[in-house]
Amino acid sequence: MGKSKNKSKTGSNGAFGKSPAEESKKASKAAAEQESKAAATTTTAATAEAEEAEEAESQKEESQSLLKQPRIKDGSFLLRSSWNVPFLVVSNLDLVEEIPTPNAEEWKELIALCHTLVKQWIGRKCVVLADFEGEFMGMGGELVSAAFQRTLVVDSKALAPLLGSRATK
Repeated sequence: MGKSKNKSKTGSNGAFGKSPAEESKKASKAAAEQESKAAATTTTAATAEAEEAEEAESQKEESQSLLKQPRIKDGSFLLRSSWNVPFLVVSNLDLVEEIPTPNAEEWKELIALCHTLVKQWIGRKCVVLADFEGEFMGMGGELVSAAFQRTLVVDSKALAPLLGSRATK
């Protein structure tokens, strides 16, 4: 009888038949793969953070560059509600008696300012209340005005009142 070419797969490591050296190689390979995945995740997270910081800086510069017209800078288009909450009146018509009608340049800046504000609200995942006023809206009527206000009493994830807010007391 000659030597058998089939070697037993059961070695020092039981039924799986892998030697300690093979197990060590396998463990090293798995550790290297985990390190590679962790490095890729860290790189992705760092890239995302850098992009967010760049976007925030861009929005800040855009906001600062928008306020070129003197009447926009001094708040001529701001009005206060009965609760003394300031709000921006955006209309190219003579909509509110106390608010001047913007000229063409002011109108462009007001629209750009609103665009920047909406981008910031979206970026921060803010909850915004909307109030539309008009005549026979939904039946072919006409929209007269719309008001939008960020609110801090509604949780943006659950869309439920925040605990401890006035709405829940």
